[in-house]
Amino acid sequence: MTEILRSGLQDLDFPATAIITDVKHLTSYNWIGAESPTIVVPGSPALWAPPGCPTQVSKDSGLVYINQNAAHHPISPLEPIFRALHTTQPAFDISSTDIVTDRNSLRKLLAFVQPGVEGDALQPFTIDIEIYKNTALFSRVEESNQETIPLGEFRGFGLEFEKAYTRQQIDGSTGHYRIVSYRFGDMSFIVRHKVDGYVGENMKSGSSGLEEGPANDLSGVLGSLSLTSNPAMTSAHGTGSRLVVRREGQNVPLDRTLEIKTRAVHRPLNIQEAAPQLWISQTPKLVRAYHKGGRFQEPKVDDLTTAIQKWQADNQVQLGRLLGLIHRLIDVVKNYGNRATVSYVVDGDKLVISPSSGQKMLPESLYLQWEAKSPQLSTIQETLTVTTQTPRANMCRPGLRIQVGEKTYDSIDVEVMPYFKTYFGSQLRSSQDSPTILNHPSIPFFDEVFRGLAKGPREFFRLVPAGLAAYKELCTTLKLLGINILEGRTIQYHIMKDFQNGKDDYDPDERRTIRGVKGTARDSAFRLLYMFLSDGMASEPRDKTMAYNAAFFVVSHLRMFGVRTRKMVRMAFDERFGLTVKQRANMDKWPLKNSMGGESSDDDQTTESGGSFYDSDDGYFYDSD
Repeated sequence: MTEILRSGLQDLDFPATAIITDVKHLTSYNWIGAESPTIVVPGSPALWAPPGCPTQVSKDSGLVYINQNAAHHPISPLEPIFRALHTTQPAFDISSTDIVTDRNSLRKLLAFVQPGVEGDALQPFTIDIEIYKNTALFSRVEESNQETIPLGEFRGFGLEFEKAYTRQQIDGSTGHYRIVSYRFGDMSFIVRHKVDGYVGENMKSGSSGLEEGPANDLSGVLGSLSLTSNPAMTSAHGTGSRLVVRREGQNVPLDRTLEIKTRAVHRPLNIQEAAPQLWISQTPKLVRAYHKGGRFQEPKVDDLTTAIQKWQADNQVQLGRLLGLIHRLIDVVKNYGNRATVSYVVDGDKLVISPSSGQKMLPESLYLQWEAKSPQLSTIQETLTVTTQTPRANMCRPGLRIQVGEKTYDSIDVEVMPYFKTYFGSQLRSSQDSPTILNHPSIPFFDEVFRGLAKGPREFFRLVPAGLAAYKELCTTLKLLGINILEGRTIQYHIMKDFQNGKDDYDPDERRTIRGVKGTARDSAFRLLYMFLSDGMASEPRDKTMAYNAAFFVVSHLRMFGVRTRKMVRMAFDERFGLTVKQRANMDKWPLKNSMGGESSDDDQTTESGGSFYDSDDGYFYDSD
């Protein structure tokens, strides 16, 4: 057991400058009421929509969440962070992150460093910490994750005010959570926090309501389009998890999010009280709503970006100590076998760190996200940005040998897999003697990628077992390596053309059948699957129609595409967009079996048929040919 006294914080090592930089929105989700724990990704905060006049609201009553993530999913409250992140950014490199935490845990640690920072005396609290690889997971622990306010008991008007002054965008939502990343001092953070609402795009700071922009201003609308136009529900990846992920909602920019605070009119809220909470989550806007007996005057939305920056500048000593405290906690936890519990004890005014032997914080499948990731990379886009700036002559030499996991590969072309340029960096530039074996941890499906690229993307259907989870992992590896699978192709102008060119034709002049280029068509079938699984296309109705046309072509052309190809394309389309009743019936006309009645063969064989029909649900023609 280790103790950290508040009085001893000045002895910790901490930097002279402790500011937040490089703030990025990563992902978001809503909890919804359902039999199984269910999140909607990216979801949406509630829209700020004040009535525009003084309004009387009722006292808060009924169910109140203290720690909603643990209330809905007690076995792994942190799991939704990783599921949502995998859904919207499957190539994100989690190994580049030092801390994954809720805002609440940082608020408590800051309150320990700086007593009275949020206006109240610090109460006992507990935080569980687990370190995996070089990433520390902070999970808040509460005595109770929810409670019920009796009708006769007064707890304020905050919840009822939010109901009256905001408009839910997700049916059944019980709360919206935003996940952001940033650097704080010398550490990289992923922080989850609850978002009370967001303002309309053209609302001015200091105003109370929404100000609508021009009807033809499409930039804001297109910028916040949902990833999917139809909700699609899937089980969380991996085994041992009950969490359900549903794709629905819109991406709301971070600079439009807001925090809501309600107070009696005789207790005005000082900016200094709200600043720490807003600073930790980098929430720019604040609504301070004042009431008298539950009757609220017209509240205003204030942009506090400048005030938060000033608060940060004025509190550098305390923020430096916070950073030093976090470093100290991590060092202690590492000495305790990478798992420990941190508790604040009022008697003694101290933190007590004790070894923990409880269950792991995440399902086993999620720990695989740390494997084969470079600590220098946070996203695939950053990888490509770095590598394209380095000339091939300076980075690549013939006969490059790389050991990935337990297997050695000769003559890897780092132009095809540019990820290795960044990962090995100086080793490639400085090494002149050939050959040298460079070592890299194992990468999921790397052997299949290496073998498949030699023959074309269609080969992946033979090498990778059936199941969307496996193909999602494959697509993540392709992105990690920076492999340009799509090569600029689109469904409308390239994929469908490749499919048509794969069909046989008859030349009446030569009286012979001209064989179609089926290999190219099969390569494009994988590219189509890649688009569906890696968020490579928009979801407006026209794109969904093109996607369905392409998916239906694959499913209905039994002679051109094998069983596994047809099955994976259909499953991926259904998960990404959702099938209408009519579309599902049309797809069902083409059974996923080979000519012998089996379901496992992926030999490209059997027959196809023509025909077209009109879909009354969507009003478009879909041709099997």
